[in-house]
Amino acid sequence: MSALAGWPALVLCAGLATRLEPLSRVRAKAALPVAGAPLVRRLLAWLAAAGVRRVVINLHHRPDTITRVVGDGSDLQLEVRYSWEPVLLGSAGGPSRARPLLDADRFLVVNGDTITSLDLADLVRAHGATGAKVTMACVPGDLSKYNALVADDDGRVTGIARRAPALPTA
Repeated sequence: MSALAGWPALVLCAGLATRLEPLSRVRAKAALPVAGAPLVRRLLAWLAAAGVRRVVINLHHRPDTITRVVGDGSDLQLEVRYSWEPVLLGSAGGPSRARPLLDADRFLVVNGDTITSLDLADLVRAHGATGAKVTMACVPGDLSKYNALVADDDGRVTGIARRAPALPTA
């Protein structure tokens, strides 16, 4: 049995994707094609391959462009439901609204613009071994461009490092 049996996933797709304009005027970011396939379908296939069977996708901007390419998810061996956000609810509001649809005490939360080869089964096993309430998969960051999480040698988050301020230009 998969380490992810019983773990549903919440895929966050409600954002406006303003940095991708003008592309995001006609499609939600997760509906944009990457190497010929909508990003959200690549993400759902990754979840299904890991053993996830139930997914909730939260929607706001151009929701029809996502529902059109995902449908009910059955062609990916998934049961997909949607959590609609008529008004953007923010980083915590979207998951809070979607949680009843997940119908689970534990679940994965994945950004709808994620492209990764992360082994979710390994992540879930590590989560179980630590007894943590929350486990995040993170990548090394570039402090010249982004803020970053700071972790101790055991991987526990201890703070946030702020990105370096931009240098004035002449």
